[in-house]
Amino acid sequence: MPFRYGLDCCRFAAECVESITGKNPMAGIEYSNEAEAYAIIDRHGDLEGALRAHLGEPYDGRKDGDVILAECSDGSQLAGIIFNGVCVVRTKVGIADWPIRRARLVWET
Repeated sequence: MPFRYGLDCCRFAAECVESITGKNPMAGIEYSNEAEAYAIIDRHGDLEGALRAHLGEPYDGRKDGDVILAECSDGSQLAGIIFNGVCVVRTKVGIADWPIRRARLVWET
């Protein structure tokens, strides 16, 4: 499926967690385009702030299904999950597995 806002890294992470736990950690956050997505992010300063606002404070653990804030090689950030010991993220070119060291912050599910 091609990338589009509303079917992006945050929605991917939320849907993965929902499929594992039955609970969508980002329920109620609705957007369907880039402007709406960035309005939510900008309200909280950045993606980290938006994730903290909706998921609470990160923790020190790392288990399958946890939500992560991953660091991209260009310094940008993506939401994703931990699965089988790696970061799984939805990028603009598809689903990617990244080394766990790229998980900057982790939220318990």
